[in-house]
Amino acid sequence: MEVAVKNTMTIKYTITEVSADAILVEYSDKSFARIAINKGENKAALEARIRDHYHPLIPFDSSGDVPVTKGDTGEVKTREEEAKDRKDEAQTKYWEQSVTYTEMRENEYPSPTDQLEDLYLKGAFSDAMTAKIKSVKDKYPKDTAPVSRKAYDEAISAASE
Repeated sequence: MEVAVKNTMTIKYTITEVSADAILVEYSDKSFARIAINKGENKAALEARIRDHYHPLIPFDSSGDVPVTKGDTGEVKTREEEAKDRKDEAQTKYWEQSVTYTEMRENEYPSPTDQLEDLYLKGAFSDAMTAKIKSVKDKYPKDTAPVSRKAYDEAISAASE
């Protein structure tokens, strides 16, 4: 069986064992993976796992170069714990960032739309600008029904031709 990987290559594999909770996959480069499986997963989901577990075989020059030895023990965090740690670290960095006066002002100023609307309603624009704004407001009154982006873009394109 083959699974495509990011348009750069195809991973060839053979399922060598199947049990109720795992599959053993041997890849064409002789690397292999024992992949835990869950009830209800379909073939596409399993192939995604096969793709995600593939790591091209690049052997060490000798067993003495391997950074672990027989009998070593240890603990590793789960992917979920690592993801939580990364999220916590990112949140900490975010909360420690400086906020400049321009950001403070941007967050508290009325939106540019609200500012312009206020100026328009107060008559602060030139007659020409007021006429342009009024024509847009008349063209799209507040009760205008929403349309799809495609329909809107087509209408704008047709109007500009």
